[in-house]
Amino acid sequence: MNEFKKKLTAIFFPLLAVICVFLFYSHTLNYSWKFFDEEIIYSETIFPIPKDFSNYIEIVKNLGLKNHFEASNTFYSNIANVRGTPLDTIFLLTIFLLFKKSAFCYHLFSLVLHSINTFILGLSISKVLSFNRRGSAASLSGGFLACILSLMWALHPGNVESILFATNIGALVTYFFCSLYLLLYIKLLDIENKTIKDFNLFQKILIFTFYLFPLFLNEYSVTLPIMIFLLIFLYSRSYVNLSLIESIKTSFNRTLPLILALLVFILYFIIKLLSSNVSSSTTDISLIFERVFWLSPQIFFHFIKLILYPQFLSIDQTSLVNLGQTMFSPQVIFCFLSMYAPLLLSLFILFKSTKKKIVYFTSLTFLLFFISLLPFLHILSPIYNLASERYLYLPTYALILGLSHFLNFSNKKSYLIILSASLISLGIFSYRTFTRSLEWKDSRTLLESAIQTAPNKLFKGLRTLMIAHSIKESASPNLIEIERIRKDALKIIESSLIELNNTTKSSYRIPGILKFYGLDNKTLAAKNAFLLAMCRYELGHKRIEVKETFSPYIRDLKVIDSQILRFYYPILFFTNDIDTAEKILISSLNSKRYNSNLFLALADISEYKYRNIKAAENYLLKSFELFPYDPTTLFGLKRIYRVNNDYNKFAHYSYLYELRTHDPISLQEAVTGYLVLKDKKMSRKLLDRLNKEYSSNESTDYLNQLYKKVFND
Repeated sequence: MNEFKKKLTAIFFPLLAVICVFLFYSHTLNYSWKFFDEEIIYSETIFPIPKDFSNYIEIVKNLGLKNHFEASNTFYSNIANVRGTPLDTIFLLTIFLLFKKSAFCYHLFSLVLHSINTFILGLSISKVLSFNRRGSAASLSGGFLACILSLMWALHPGNVESILFATNIGALVTYFFCSLYLLLYIKLLDIENKTIKDFNLFQKILIFTFYLFPLFLNEYSVTLPIMIFLLIFLYSRSYVNLSLIESIKTSFNRTLPLILALLVFILYFIIKLLSSNVSSSTTDISLIFERVFWLSPQIFFHFIKLILYPQFLSIDQTSLVNLGQTMFSPQVIFCFLSMYAPLLLSLFILFKSTKKKIVYFTSLTFLLFFISLLPFLHILSPIYNLASERYLYLPTYALILGLSHFLNFSNKKSYLIILSASLISLGIFSYRTFTRSLEWKDSRTLLESAIQTAPNKLFKGLRTLMIAHSIKESASPNLIEIERIRKDALKIIESSLIELNNTTKSSYRIPGILKFYGLDNKTLAAKNAFLLAMCRYELGHKRIEVKETFSPYIRDLKVIDSQILRFYYPILFFTNDIDTAEKILISSLNSKRYNSNLFLALADISEYKYRNIKAAENYLLKSFELFPYDPTTLFGLKRIYRVNNDYNKFAHYSYLYELRTHDPISLQEAVTGYLVLKDKKMSRKLLDRLNKEYSSNESTDYLNQLYKKVFND
């Protein structure tokens, strides 16, 4: 009975933390969609929302699982990360099928996942507290402290974005597996028998299999085997007193299922990389050196500030990273030492024999934090975003978990100090988290908060213009207000361009990595000019004036990304500047910065300038190979085959376009095509769908009559 009470007490406090977290965030469940990436869901930008399970199967069967999408932002960097795995496609389509366009369902699911992760962290901390304090996990003081530490993580302001950003739902699932695996491996340590237990063969197979899911869903979990290896290694050294070699062997043996799963993922990634023509990285050794030893430490230090002083929170967190403009400024040197000195010291401690366990766990805490943050430090690879608050979800989890080990070495006095400091921190964090959550209420409040924290006029102008976009997309747009906000944005953007043009005249040599990322003032001025051209276009300025706004700056852009191409190419096309458009397209093609907009534009050039329908078809097919869910690509192929009188392919791509966009006209065209081909099976199948899913009209009635006539049915 006494043992049962201990277990109940150990579970009670993590559950108490869960209740607190759920109640704290409950006011966010009815928040509306945000006009900031969440349009991916409600506008079905990347994937369609299946109507039902049969439609889900039909979509997967016909459009496949090999879809890619580009993660990029013109104003964050020149980097583009092309993503997409079969599992990612299945997961998103499944989520879309279940939740449709209900913002409430996405917010509820995210909050439930966050609550579960909070519970797992509470259990992990309770287990850690039991290592040196026998029974403390079940004691009131130990359980209360585990609850407070869990809440410090769960209610940290940096985690608001992770919870309230609906498109981050896949990352939360990934983090659930990470937190679960950390708990499972912590439980392997048997203090009484001074040993580290092992999993049986069946359990190892399950660990291997289930780790593949977060790996192929989201790359954020790639460093999990290293984190767990470190945990087991330090437990072997400090609690079991194994030798260095024995500790390495034990750690490797316990984490082997995770390592094998990671190798499978890496092999898949290498094969995919070799077969892909998309390039967003560089093999220039000097640029790699600058990225790792100049850029990464400054990003690392920014994350440290964000954790300890989460005052300046923004969806444009990348713009708040303070980067030096020279290689060896005091700021750069300080950031370098802040990251690499603790890293080297922790690695040294890791392999040094010492009887002071607190020294071991000092290195453990830093290394767990650093390794969990590693995918976002631009050390492994460049990524399009320098920093985001949602990147801190697992690193802050690892930091709290690592720090909990220190409590095993605290006396009563230090314990009270830690408890008091934790309560004060929790109070401060909770207040800032609540105010931050209110900023996520709707698109306007979120964008206005970004404007308030924007470090320059470029981002102020960008988000002001986005407010006008969000109002335009609302149910009852106020056209007068939209016009006023666009004019305000225009003034800000014009002023920003003047300032950037003045700063480009500076003569000092900036690091090459800034130019590679497109963060030098000359490139930023060109991007500012693009934003100015777009703003003027939305205000109704003539296309020729819009072109003259941006054209002088186009040569300063080393990379024409998809957003600029999508806007600028039609301007050139409609002002009959086809030759300039072609040069830009060929330059983008040669840089291997592939996206669907590039292929579609090249198809247009091939068809309208050279009258080469075959070349246009090839470009569209290449786009379909990489981006089968892109609706414009499907529409282009449908149109090409209609021009070619290829009824078989016209009917096929009309059908695919309807699956992607739910367009009844395309479904009617597909039925017509299959009737011409006298394909009874497909005609009947699609005609039944047409009758079931769309309202009857003259065209539908005609097709029903035509079917009877063609097949005498």
